[in-house]
Amino acid sequence: MSLPMNSPVFDAPALRMLAYACGIAGQFAGSRDGPSVFREALSTLPALARDISWDSWIEDSRPFSQIGPQEALRAVTGLAAGLAADARAAALRGGFPVLIGGDHSAAAGYWSGIAQAHQPRGDIGLVWIDAHMDSHTPFTSPNGYVHGMPLAALLGHGDPGLTGLLSPRAKLRPDRVCLIGTRDFEPEEAALLRTLDVRVFYMGEVRSRGLERVLDDALEIVGRAPAGFGVTLDLDGIEPGDAPGVSTPSPNGLRSDALLPGLRRLLRDRRCVGLEISEFNPSEDKDGRTLDFMLAVVANLVRDRAAGAS
Repeated sequence: MSLPMNSPVFDAPALRMLAYACGIAGQFAGSRDGPSVFREALSTLPALARDISWDSWIEDSRPFSQIGPQEALRAVTGLAAGLAADARAAALRGGFPVLIGGDHSAAAGYWSGIAQAHQPRGDIGLVWIDAHMDSHTPFTSPNGYVHGMPLAALLGHGDPGLTGLLSPRAKLRPDRVCLIGTRDFEPEEAALLRTLDVRVFYMGEVRSRGLERVLDDALEIVGRAPAGFGVTLDLDGIEPGDAPGVSTPSPNGLRSDALLPGLRRLLRDRRCVGLEISEFNPSEDKDGRTLDFMLAVVANLVRDRAAGAS
């Protein structure tokens, strides 16, 4: 049976990979090399690579220090527009879309595209795993780094170029979003999320209650969205000793041995419509620990989708 062109296909086992090879939105540009290092590692694993197609490659090699806040914001807006269109197309083509970043400004474009692809069925939810809130606007940011703004933009707050990607509406409803592992943020970000009543599972709560119970609550929140939910993983959400390959490490994070099965639980859920892994900086990746973690996440995803997990 054929499906309408605007109806995403959920049963295709292949992953559709998108790359955001940019470090333009923050102080350190090393994350721009993350996608190419990941793709090269993937190519050495043919049993895994054969189930994956690369559908999009967005690239900008300029560092923030070379262009400054205003030009960086304009550049990210253009890059995000292209990524949003590519993400929407990948979701509608069938298969499971996965974005590899790059700095976390990628989230604004990627999730705008995924949300738009699923809009005929309603809103999507989002599990945001990150040490940071990424909920500044250009008016509250202390440094102009755009990688600190994508969640605010997806919630409809910030620069119109980012909030209006593909459509003028907010891409996420606050009551269908939650943050996990948060521990490094500014008061202005916390004030915005508090005003919007976004649920934040700070790292202290994760430690006291355990990740499994936090994920129970997270799934209840994002499960309210009629069109499914996505997962965004900023790798600095992980304890730096477990995943050192990031530009802005934050101590006392999520342990990788607990997060890996937690992510598998989220991604095995058939309501899950996309995954983003961002802020991989290979120049900081001691012993390849971060790369190995990323490969394990993707290997589990390929295996589970091929098995038709539900």
